[in-house]
Amino acid sequence: MAVAAVPLGLLAGCTSGSADRALECPAAPFQHRVASGDLERDPLRGPALGDVSHGVFVHRLALDGGALVVRPPRAHDRAGSPGGEALCEVMASRTTNNVTIGRQSPDTVAAGLARVTVDPSLPSLLRQRYGVAPAGSPAARYHDRLAWVVVVSPAVRSNGSLTCTPLTPRERAARHNYLVFVVDAQTGGDALLYTEGGYGFPCANLRASVPYVDVPMTSASVPWRLVAFAPDRTFARIAVDVTRCDDGPPYVLTDHGSDPARVRVVVSRPFGAPCGPAKTVVVTARPEAANGTFPATLAHAQVGPYVDG
Repeated sequence: MAVAAVPLGLLAGCTSGSADRALECPAAPFQHRVASGDLERDPLRGPALGDVSHGVFVHRLALDGGALVVRPPRAHDRAGSPGGEALCEVMASRTTNNVTIGRQSPDTVAAGLARVTVDPSLPSLLRQRYGVAPAGSPAARYHDRLAWVVVVSPAVRSNGSLTCTPLTPRERAARHNYLVFVVDAQTGGDALLYTEGGYGFPCANLRASVPYVDVPMTSASVPWRLVAFAPDRTFARIAVDVTRCDDGPPYVLTDHGSDPARVRVVVSRPFGAPCGPAKTVVVTARPEAANGTFPATLAHAQVGPYVDG
């Protein structure tokens, strides 16, 4: 859907006067950060939170000696694609080692409009470390390009089998552990995932990695069409359109908490527009309860980025 260009101030600051909450995903509003227990999350460290005000980067952010440079937008820059939609897609995305980004809190993410330059020679983490070829096109080039920038820092758990020398406070402060999603502000596409150098290395005795650039994968709830019910309504066959870039078969979620029952079909695909021509596959939907049956009517769950949790 085409979106008309919107003046910077109107697009960036329409949801709240708080700098942290100016850019927000309508489908997955910010939640309270858990400060203890298994779901504990730390606030975003380093400079990024202070670099954003009302959904706009107001200070320069440079990582890894200038491999990624984020600058404030120019006075007359206009975004053609809503930043809230970009943030939703980021929350529906995952890291290169398959950790879901998920819902965020006001102090765990820095998101805003900026001018972005990324070193085009950076390697792909998926290809270099895991030997996985990108599903779609290679990461887009960014040179002083207007973009929505989302900085997060998912928790990194150390491997208990490794001998780990804890970081000193100074070393810990120097390692922001940033993942930076960059999305073209005009089209909402050409997304890339910048993995900061040293990300995922919580030990002083381990050699920190170089920065990487990849095309992020995101989960999307897609339309489906009913083919037929089983005679006893213990399952239904539904048709889904998939593309060659989708990662694995679609999976089906059923929610009986609504009337009629809602069915959601989720695919994992590169962030952005669908890749290449679609083909139709038929998958099976089953009732949420074991040995249950479907009602006479099924409803579609909302389509778009699927943020788990």
